[in-house]
Amino acid sequence: PRIDYKDVVSRTQYHEKNARRRNAANANPSLVAELYQNYGSEVHGLDTLRQRRNTVAKITPPTKDSIAEGKDLKAKINAAEISVRGLLKQLESEAVHLPNDTHPLVPDGFNNVVVRMSEKNPFPSFPFEPRDHIQLGTDLGILDFETASKISGPKFSMLRGDGAMLEIGIVQWILHKLRNKGFTPILTPDLAHSTVVEGCGFQPRGEATQIYRVQNDGEHHNTADLCLIGTSEIPLAGFYAGKILKEADLPIRLAGFSHCFRAEAGGAGAASKGLYRLHQFSKVEMFVFCTQAQSDAELENMCCIQEEVCDDLGLHWRTLNMAAEELGATAFQKYDVEAWMPGRNGYGEVASISNCTDYQSRRLNIRYKGNGHMKDQGTEFVHTLNGTGGAIPRIILALLETHQNEDGTVNIPKILQDYLPGMGDKIDLGVDRHEYNEKYII
Repeated sequence: PRIDYKDVVSRTQYHEKNARRRNAANANPSLVAELYQNYGSEVHGLDTLRQRRNTVAKITPPTKDSIAEGKDLKAKINAAEISVRGLLKQLESEAVHLPNDTHPLVPDGFNNVVVRMSEKNPFPSFPFEPRDHIQLGTDLGILDFETASKISGPKFSMLRGDGAMLEIGIVQWILHKLRNKGFTPILTPDLAHSTVVEGCGFQPRGEATQIYRVQNDGEHHNTADLCLIGTSEIPLAGFYAGKILKEADLPIRLAGFSHCFRAEAGGAGAASKGLYRLHQFSKVEMFVFCTQAQSDAELENMCCIQEEVCDDLGLHWRTLNMAAEELGATAFQKYDVEAWMPGRNGYGEVASISNCTDYQSRRLNIRYKGNGHMKDQGTEFVHTLNGTGGAIPRIILALLETHQNEDGTVNIPKILQDYLPGMGDKIDLGVDRHEYNEKYII
């Protein structure tokens, strides 16, 4: 990681305060600053030894003393190199725990602030007792948690019939929408190297990790370094790893679609039931590479896109400016968009949009070279932003619960109907579209 260690040294107190504010318990800026200074001193000492070795090697003809000093220098250099490598490893292992800087408008603690609410779509109200999405989906034959649990365990789901087509239709609609807004659609791998995962700010190891690691000991399958991605943010961020971009090409906007895999430790409880929290789900992700001057505006643009998605789908929503202890390690500022979910009798997160500034680009070494003021000043690190384009299970959850009818059918938002040929304007129990497992069981 190309962390700005000089900044940590010069602003150690700020970084200590920032880590406390974000409750980054594993971050120790003072230790990082000390290790970096020690590392610099040892590198300087090693360079001095190497210079002396070169000087001694030029003594001709070699003398008894120069030969003895040469052997002594060789041993000292070997020891110094081992010490420098060990110190660098310790420095980097501590530095990865440092969180990003924090935007001055970010609230303290867990005090998230509502900044906008839906004006187009009011709270859904029903002249009957509404069902939750589990009951609706099971009765309609489009959700099957029982079979998924038998096959894969808890927190997995199966979408059947119109449910499967609904997911595909939603994905197509969102990707088309994003493409019209300047995003390039990309179908990403569902696996990534752990170095890319770490470069994005995720921890693929340890008891608290949400990352699934792949293990295959076959002779021709050396996959010990691969992880199942928790979001296509990871392969999208790695798209330009180690590259230098042109300032004139920025911002670069990508829209990734992938399956996502999360261990979701501690995710049990009524609020996480059904489609709300799964080990595997589908998601469209927005990702942007841009300059420092562009990143604030890109964050607002991505947030507005997700609000527009909710408006188009007839969902009541609100947007939160997330508090310091909700940011994680990577985000400089983060918005969450929440939709009203009648089955929860409350809001539930459907999107998260983050400005990560140069936190990820430093770790993945993604830079840009400017046309004007930077032309003779080398390169700078890009800013990266990521945001949910569509967390498909949660969108389906909100759609089922918001647009349900008393007879158990569900109205399909008009904007989706062209992407769901043959389904009309409702999801119902039409025998022409639904066949049940029991039909084939004796």
